[in-house]
Amino acid sequence: MQLNSVIYTVYGEKIRMISDKINEIINEQINKEFFSGYLYLSMSAYLKELGLFGFSSWLKKQAKEEVEHGLKPVSYTHLTLPTKA
Repeated sequence: MQLNSVIYTVYGEKIRMISDKINEIINEQINKEFFSGYLYLSMSAYLKELGLFGFSSWLKKQAKEEVEHGLKPVSYTHLTLPTKA
């Protein structure tokens, strides 16, 4: 498996672009983080309906944390590195 990045020159500057395989792996991880966040949020809503407010609150915080985990690679890879068109 080759995970090398590709280097492009834009306006005289060398820019390293991540490989398709690395991009795919990062996207899979982002999806897992968001899935976990939505799962925790739905569990939080269910527990709130049961009147278990402490558990509900804790799961809501966990959901937020998972979404934040999913946003970290997005902000680095998809907003700062070029991707293939």
